[in-house]
Amino acid sequence: MVKKYLAIFFLLLLIISDNLYSKDKIVAVIVSANLEKFNVAYSELKRRLAETKKDLQIQLILSNPNPDPVSWANALKRAEGMEVDVIITFGAPLAYTALREKISTPIIYVDVYEKNIFETFKTKNITGLYNAIPVSTVIKNLCAIKKITKLHVLYCPFEKETEIEAKRIKEMLQQINLDVELHPLKSPENIYEINVKNTDAMFLTTSVILESGITKIAEYAIKKEIPLVGISETVTNGGGFICVAPDPKGQGRQLTNFLINYIETKNLPKSEQVKDVNFVLNMKTAKLINLTIPLHVLSNVTKIIK
Repeated sequence: MVKKYLAIFFLLLLIISDNLYSKDKIVAVIVSANLEKFNVAYSELKRRLAETKKDLQIQLILSNPNPDPVSWANALKRAEGMEVDVIITFGAPLAYTALREKISTPIIYVDVYEKNIFETFKTKNITGLYNAIPVSTVIKNLCAIKKITKLHVLYCPFEKETEIEAKRIKEMLQQINLDVELHPLKSPENIYEINVKNTDAMFLTTSVILESGITKIAEYAIKKEIPLVGISETVTNGGGFICVAPDPKGQGRQLTNFLINYIETKNLPKSEQVKDVNFVLNMKTAKLINLTIPLHVLSNVTKIIK
């Protein structure tokens, strides 16, 4: 009889304990590469959670794997094995890897350009913030500064989404009679193998592997006096010429609301387009490659790197 009462007591204790800690949520945050834009967004997420979480107890577990497919897969599997409530992935290759590896934990992605690639997997277990910035906006501003007839587009073959991005850029720019050449680079060091004779500009796709070595790519472009452009602030932070890109702090703020919405409703929200966008100009690089910025272009710039 005593054993029966003890069993009931411990069962009630477990139920009470579960209710007491039901608000505790564990969130795995995996960053695909050590890039400033990701670090800024993550810092903003932490700051905003401290202000807005109220009764929510959200524990963030940060992981910084090496920027390669094997390390990304291992980081995702570790997070899944920890039985976290949700995984936040910074960078498109992590989200793509999660789908390929059939990770069962809900995924919230950040800083994704080719979000349509995820729809081919037909899963409702993934959502997040995507970037829909028209590449034409970058090219339009570039053409207002310099005459462009030939453009080299750089992508990484280890990141499927960047290959798709590069092909779409080529299709779009060929419609305005631009000569576009695609270059697959397995690493930033391969930039020195490119023949840039008669090239007017280079466009860097949103490859986190290539962005990890942005300094090498930008230095090569400056040496050849070729403007390097893109749709990521990593481009201009690393010495590139111009970019039209999501604001990292803005992504952090938007991500905070997105995460809290999921935790409170227990339903993954629909994916959202990034709201805050910057037009960034690296004035130092402009001087190094001897480009003068027209006033009508300068008036559109929201951030200048001097």
